Amino acid sequence: FVNKYAVLVFPLPTAILLMQTVTAMVLLRVAAALGFTTVPRLGKIRVWMLLPLTICYAAHAVLVLYSLAFLSVPMYNTLKRLTPVIVLVMKVGVSDGYPNTRNCCGGTPSGGCLVAGAGDLSFDGNGYSLTALCALMQATYILLAERLGSGGPLGPIELLYSICVIATVPLIVASLISGDAAAAPTLLKELHESMGYVGFMTWLVVTAVMEGLLTGMVILCTQLNSALTTSVVGVLKGVVSSVLGFFLLGGVKFHIVNVAGMAMNMAGGVWYSFAQVLKGKSAS
Repeated sequence: FVNKYAVLVFPLPTAILLMQTVTAMVLLRVAAALGFTTVPRLGKIRVWMLLPLTICYAAHAVLVLYSLAFLSVPMYNTLKRLTPVIVLVMKVGVSDGYPNTRNCCGGTPSGGCLVAGAGDLSFDGNGYSLTALCALMQATYILLAERLGSGGPLGPIELLYSICVIATVPLIVASLISGDAAAAPTLLKELHESMGYVGFMTWLVVTAVMEGLLTGMVILCTQLNSALTTSVVGVLKGVVSSVLGFFLLGGVKFHIVNVAGMAMNMAGGVWYSFAQVLKGKSAS
């Protein structure tokens, strides 16, 4: 909802992501200076090792903003539920062999994508295409984060900081080329006048901070669990925001097919969580 509202009032996606990336980098640097955490020095950042992950992260974040400009929150979340299936396919194709029962349940939430999507009466080809590509980028970057976290040298904070540092310059270039950088000052001034000082600063701070917080939590969840777990948890989060999205920020018309799709998503998430608990008990 934060990003949806951001692109509604400030339709400059690369400028939004640049603001969020720089904010996360600065806050992590301040936290390190105060002794709350540690971040690698600029000369120690493994640029080439992290470049594929950074590219996928930046592409995913920009595509999120562009997708939300075309689609409602429920329809966006419906299509993003393809992510667990993409993760499963990639895992099978790379090294993990054929999916077992626990992995297959991760695909159940995405089965609800077809059911819920059938109730979308306002089809937008651009929005659907961008969101499908967004799901692919998310699956790729959380799989890369999983592999880097499996005994790798970087923890979630160091990894997030490194991604932000590497992504900053390309995002500046993208903002200049797209024209977002030139349009941002004027639009920010108009928002300040229309929202008032308190409202504008609240919106600006929340928008700037939330992406870094969310990305950090995604990386932490992936390193502590797995890429599939992270994608399924994202599906459950999407169910909540989809329900709210029927009534907020423009909403969508209620349709029983959408409710059936959400039920399938929730059932798949619960199934996977139960399978994870059983796995933990058998391992102990």
